[in-house]
Amino acid sequence: MFPAVGAMIGHFAPTDPNAATRVPSMVTAPGLAIAITALLMGLLVDRFGRRKLLLISTFS
Repeated sequence: MFPAVGAMIGHFAPTDPNAATRVPSMVTAPGLAIAITALLMGLLVDRFGRRKLLLISTFS
């Protein structure tokens, strides 16, 4: 994905003057969200157990 960031910035730059900062942050945001969520889910799994957390997250 990162090699295409330059092309994406070039695509959005004519319509969005902030494309040089927005595109890299939007590419990075999903990975950051996964890292933060994994940390919190790891703490919950240690406390409540893997099976219970998996069932709750699947059916809610």
